[in-house]
Amino acid sequence: MQSFSTWVRQVAVGAFSVFVFPLAVDFLKRMAENAGICDRPGEAAGTVLNFFLSLSQQTWLRVTALTLGAFVAGLLLQRRLQKLDCSPY
Repeated sequence: MQSFSTWVRQVAVGAFSVFVFPLAVDFLKRMAENAGICDRPGEAAGTVLNFFLSLSQQTWLRVTALTLGAFVAGLLLQRRLQKLDCSPY
């Protein structure tokens, strides 16, 4: 038998995917049309790619990404080792 929290989680995910996600997609689509992104897709793509290129060249971003990546890898490794060890904590 499923626990109540599992049932609530499934209902929440279902409601989100049926109601909230389509509304968010429609909202973003209308914002893109108002900004003129749909009229000039090549120019918009170039602008976005240039932004990500300039962002990737920032030193702080590399250090932050490496730190967060190491932290997440440590958490995943700890969780995996706890499951292998059958430890409750």
